[in-house]
Amino acid sequence: MLITQVRPRGSKAKTTTPQTPSGDSLSAGDVLDFASGIPGFPNARQFELEGLAPELEPFCLMRSVEAPELSFVLVPPGALFPDYSVEIDEQHVTNLGLDSAEDAAVMVVVTLGEPPTANLLGPVVVNRRTRAAAQVVQYQAGYRAAEPLTPRSGA
Repeated sequence: MLITQVRPRGSKAKTTTPQTPSGDSLSAGDVLDFASGIPGFPNARQFELEGLAPELEPFCLMRSVEAPELSFVLVPPGALFPDYSVEIDEQHVTNLGLDSAEDAAVMVVVTLGEPPTANLLGPVVVNRRTRAAAQVVQYQAGYRAAEPLTPRSGA
């Protein structure tokens, strides 16, 4: 099992945001390969990353190659949830070909509603080298599938 801790840029802790120390990063035009599809869309297996307007960074769009009308907004969770960590079980480690936590880029799906929310329960994990990807459910972490992007009341 791999455990990754995400931190905002500039933090001294290890990070699984898209930029790696070697400069290998996820960027617009990259095609992510979900070998098993994603929950609810088993036939959508390849998704191309698309940049949004500069003022919307670090958000991006992940659009299905097979069904271009299917797309998801993604964001590196460290930018919004600095204490978020992800456990990647051995099956996903093997299927994604991850050799270390540094090989994994973590993104979360954002739902644009009132308020907008992030799916912290099912992050997208991408092998930075191969672009193999999977949605890795965090069964015992206590995260929610619809975590508000606005501060919690009383926080």
